[in-house]
Amino acid sequence: MGRNKISWKGMVDGALFLLLLNQMGYVITGQQHHEGTGTVMVLLVLCHNLLNRRWFGAVGKGKYNSRRLFGTALNFLTIALMSALFISGVIMSRYVFDFLPIRGGRALARRVHILCAYWGFLLMAVHMGMHWDGMKRRMGNTFGKGETEGKRLLSAVGWAVSVYGIYAFYRHEILSFLWMKNEFAIFDQQSVFFFVMDYLAMIILIVNVTNFIFNMKRKEHKA
Repeated sequence: MGRNKISWKGMVDGALFLLLLNQMGYVITGQQHHEGTGTVMVLLVLCHNLLNRRWFGAVGKGKYNSRRLFGTALNFLTIALMSALFISGVIMSRYVFDFLPIRGGRALARRVHILCAYWGFLLMAVHMGMHWDGMKRRMGNTFGKGETEGKRLLSAVGWAVSVYGIYAFYRHEILSFLWMKNEFAIFDQQSVFFFVMDYLAMIILIVNVTNFIFNMKRKEHKA
């Protein structure tokens, strides 16, 4: 039973990861595809929360250290962002939810949607970074632990990709979207492959930095 639960969690989390990359490529995929896959992503977020329902039941229990406090705030903020993304997406919908009698408010909804999309991208990557050690353990149990040298090589490759992620962060002007200085994502004839690789590199950067910071904090508490 436990293995099946882990498998379901892994499949849902893996699908969410792929859809996160897909959703950031709106300018490539177009609105109809974006709306359809966005709706699927919202349903998978609900599944993710359902599979982790014990966490919600434990929110008011036990002691809080800085890591737990940060993680709890991060989770609820991410849920709030996803809710705002869905509501603003429904207001702007021209395909999936076009049957709803919603008129007006699209300009504001667009601003909210873009702001929440980029902050959501950032916070979901931070969330992955906080749980990266656990995810690696689950993958190790599934596919075998492997050699220490291989793990070190993968870690080195991950940090090398993270360096490129810094450039990708600048190339795609992510900060300008986070602070609402830019409201228009433009596809600059970059191939779909490199577009996906850029966003993948940014996720790896955020995951590695988050994981590194929390591991350093854990070592400080143990010292």
